[in-house]
Amino acid sequence: MPRDLLLATQDKNLSSLCRPLHSASHFHSFSDINDLSSHIAQLQHGAAVFVDVEWPNNQNGYNVARELKKRQDDSVVFLIADRIDEVKLHWCAKVNAEMVEHTNESFLGKFVPIVHSLNLPIPDGWKIYLEAQASHSSVPPTTQAEVELERILGPMGPILLQEAMAATNGNLALALKKVATYGTTAAERTQIASLSEQFA
Repeated sequence: MPRDLLLATQDKNLSSLCRPLHSASHFHSFSDINDLSSHIAQLQHGAAVFVDVEWPNNQNGYNVARELKKRQDDSVVFLIADRIDEVKLHWCAKVNAEMVEHTNESFLGKFVPIVHSLNLPIPDGWKIYLEAQASHSSVPPTTQAEVELERILGPMGPILLQEAMAATNGNLALALKKVATYGTTAAERTQIASLSEQFA
């Protein structure tokens, strides 16, 4: 389990959104990617890192994720982008990172559960994102997988999953691996393969 939560963004809205956490000892906010990298180099344990993909001077969040992957500890990385596309997802998968968008809903949807898991104080306005996560986890795994596949592959996703479930005697993880072979792009196959690991 990561012990620190690090945010590095040039987005003033996200920075001010996270102001309630600034007094927490395990939360650190950066507006410069070099300051983030220096801090990570000194860490003795894992961290959850939210970092913008794009920075000036040819710097980018993928490099941060790559460095954290080399540590082989329990660090997790969320790359923040204006828009998520196949190219970003492809590179994201290579560095074991997840993607979130700059919107409050997308960001807080991933950020708040991490804040909660680190026992940091959660502002009242954020608690709805924890409730959303709790209600999401009460949905049957097959239904969750169908929703994700529809997002990745369109209407054919759930149909392909049903066929694969029949062929694998209801083994969801195996069925997802089977569906991954139908992905038309490398990015789709990567997303479905990581989905199968979630349900393994």
